Amino acid sequence: MSSPASFLTVSDLRINRPPSGGRPAEDAPIIAHLSFTLAQGEFLQINGASGIGKSTLLNALAGLLPAAAGSITIGGYAANDKHLATAYVQQGYGLLPWKTVGANIALPGLLGGRMRSEAAQRHIIETLQLTDLCTRYPQTLSGGQRQRAALARAFCQEAQLLLLDEPFSALDADKAAEAFELLLALREQYPVTTVMVTHHALPRRLAAHKRLTLLPDFQYTLEDV
Repeated sequence: MSSPASFLTVSDLRINRPPSGGRPAEDAPIIAHLSFTLAQGEFLQINGASGIGKSTLLNALAGLLPAAAGSITIGGYAANDKHLATAYVQQGYGLLPWKTVGANIALPGLLGGRMRSEAAQRHIIETLQLTDLCTRYPQTLSGGQRQRAALARAFCQEAQLLLLDEPFSALDADKAAEAFELLLALREQYPVTTVMVTHHALPRRLAAHKRLTLLPDFQYTLEDV
C-alpha cells in the first residue's frame, strides 16, 4: 500500500502508442521514464505542447490505458482496480445526449459507483447553478452549462481521484475564470486529489500544489507551485 504521504505514485512509467504502418507499438512510446508522486488532496496541473501525451497520461491514470513499463499506484491500488473510485471529466464532457442533465449527473450511481449523500448532491448542483437545468438535455445547454454539468457529475461521485482534461478549453477567458472559481469552491468543500490538464492560467486562489510540464524527448519538469 502507498504511504499516506504518497497517495498517487507514478514510477518510471512508459505508455506506448498504438501500432501503425507496420511499426510495433513498443518502438513508439508516447510517454517514457515518467515518475512523480502526489499526496492525498493535492492538485497537480499538467502542461505541455499538443500531442506530447497529456491526455494519454490522464487515460493511464484513469486505468483506460495499460502501462508498457513502470507502474501507477493510487491509494495502494493499480489505476484500473475496481476498488478505486475515479471521476474523469474528458474533453467534450461526455454527457449522454438522450439523458437529462439530472440523469447524467446520477449516472455513475446507476453504474455501481459510490455517490455522495443526497444533501451533498443538491448542494453541488446548487453551487454549479444547475438546479433549474436538471430537466433539460445537454444539446439545449451552452458550453459553460455543459461544463458545469460534467463537473457536477464528477463531484457528486465520492471519488478518490478527480481527473480533468482541458475542462474549460471551450470557454472564453471570463467564463473560464468563473469556472475555475466554482471548481475551487467545490474542492474546498469536497477535497479530492486532482490532476488537471489545462492551458489556462490558474487564478491565484486555485494555484495547483504541483505543476508537471511534459517536454519533447520524454523529458519533463515537476515543480511545487
